Amino acid sequence: MAREFSIQHVAVTPAGWDVRTVEAGAHRVRVAFPPGQSTQDSGIPVQVLHPRSENPVCYKNPAELLMGANPLRRCGQAWRKPDTEITDRAARYRANTPECLPTGPRICAFCGSTRNVEPHHADGNEKNNDPENLVWACRSCNTTIGVVMKRYGLGIRTRQFNPKAQGARTLGQWVTAVLSMKGEGPMEPGAAVEVIHATPPEMRSRFAQQIWQKRRARGTDRQR
Repeated sequence: MAREFSIQHVAVTPAGWDVRTVEAGAHRVRVAFPPGQSTQDSGIPVQVLHPRSENPVCYKNPAELLMGANPLRRCGQAWRKPDTEITDRAARYRANTPECLPTGPRICAFCGSTRNVEPHHADGNEKNNDPENLVWACRSCNTTIGVVMKRYGLGIRTRQFNPKAQGARTLGQWVTAVLSMKGEGPMEPGAAVEVIHATPPEMRSRFAQQIWQKRRARGTDRQR
């Protein structure tokens, strides 16, 4: 009798890449490889097939499964630059690579939310991507924890834009800073305030007009 699996999608298969299924005990992991390559350090997991006979929630992630079966790329193995030579923003996104994702389902470990859940660095240092330091957290909890850690002098403060705080140069940067100041975006609130403060008044007015135009086009200009 054929075994039934539930499929967990963990990454998008890059265009033109070949997908191969790797057995990992009772699980199966579908791994994407660049054209013409199939070495252990060149693939990325894109799907995990969990046996339906397991518990409803499986706490195994692709990295754990592959390390115990046919190891492929491990967290940090493909990085060309040390963390001392990259920006804080680049360090944050390293934790989002498939081989570095936290263990377990994508559920906030602090409130149980399943919305806007991202990797969170437990010690407040976004350059520390050791498996023991990564946990799933929603943006709200991540922001709240960052504020508390800053208050007690814990962790390392992240600067989302450049250290000179030259202000927002695009509408996207402005909206990101505004949402983060409200606790709804990816930036630390303190860094978001610095960006808003450093944005020239004429640029703030321009962004306000652009936002108004977009709201008017969508018919939401009268909503409060």
